[in-house]
Amino acid sequence: MASLQRFTWSAQDVQGHAHQGDLTARNRRAALAQLRAQGWLGIDLRPVAHPTWRAARATSARDTTVLTRQLATLLGADVPLLNALVLMRETTPQAHTWALLEQLHRDIRGGSSLAQALSQHPKQFDALYRHVVSAGEASGSLGLLLDRLATQRERHESLSAQLRSALVYPLAVVLVAVAVVAVILVWVVPTFESVYGGFGASLPALTLALLGLSRGLVQHAHLLVLGLVLLVLAFARLRRASWFVAAWDRWSLHWPVVGRLRQRAATARWTRTLSTLLDAGTPLNSALVSVAGASGHRSFELASVAMAQAVREGSALTAAMQRCSLFDPVVLQLTAMGEASGSLSALLAKAAHLNERELETQLQGLSGLIEPVIIVVLGLVIGTIVLALYWPIFELGQVI
Repeated sequence: MASLQRFTWSAQDVQGHAHQGDLTARNRRAALAQLRAQGWLGIDLRPVAHPTWRAARATSARDTTVLTRQLATLLGADVPLLNALVLMRETTPQAHTWALLEQLHRDIRGGSSLAQALSQHPKQFDALYRHVVSAGEASGSLGLLLDRLATQRERHESLSAQLRSALVYPLAVVLVAVAVVAVILVWVVPTFESVYGGFGASLPALTLALLGLSRGLVQHAHLLVLGLVLLVLAFARLRRASWFVAAWDRWSLHWPVVGRLRQRAATARWTRTLSTLLDAGTPLNSALVSVAGASGHRSFELASVAMAQAVREGSALTAAMQRCSLFDPVVLQLTAMGEASGSLSALLAKAAHLNERELETQLQGLSGLIEPVIIVVLGLVIGTIVLALYWPIFELGQVI
């Protein structure tokens, strides 16, 4: 028996009204015959490709943000939800995104709400995302809340990219510098050592130290490589332990420069997310529980759970935030003003905006400062190596 193939179709009835759906048939000709027998006109028939490993993989965070922005824009233009999903599906170039939109469209046509359809894809749409969508559907403001959610995700991704750029660039330069120095010590310095051995003269202390470092590196290279591999594997394993993640995140907040940047980034995301949830009509204690999983930082996650418990027991949000010692006085002051005036959501959004601007300013300053500092440090390292290698030659030239 021949296998059946799945098709999606769109057509018009005799009154000119648009309809769409899906069906299974042996081939394209059989599918067209079915539709024509039902009286449809202007039939557009498309086969549904079998999902490959590439199509089945989860969409990235960036893809999800783009989908959110597109859907918010279409709903804001009063395009019906099902039609919006069809338009997005027809314009997406990625096979995995096409498959995702097709599944969402099929689920909603089957009677599910958008939030229920999204719940079938937890890797792409987290609990916070689904909660905002559910609130938007219940209040009739889905397009508005999706627009705010897209804005929040875009700002978070922009700040994360700037933070990664500010930290990865110097790290990459340092790693390259370490590799270059290692090459000099392993292959270049031993050549000079064999030359100096023929002089029979005493060498400066700096040169002796460099030669000793080179001999140690050559003799124990295998142990160093093994130790580095074991260290990386141990760190990767520890990163899966919740106690280590909590301790690492708490410790990272006290790092020079970097700790302050991470704290501002986490604060901006926390306040922005909480503001979005409150705008969606979520009660404060429930919003704090939801924002815990979306904070992106273990210390803020644990603090959010503690704050939710304190709020349930009758504490004010500002007092609960003060006890966790994670927020700047400005954030606390804006939160207190929001609670007193009944505009907590708006002032939390203001606090997020201030932290985002301050973080951007600090990242720009850090990026401008890191490059000259790295150049000076590398210059000193390379200059010290060159001086140690050629100092005996200078002294020999003076003797001759």
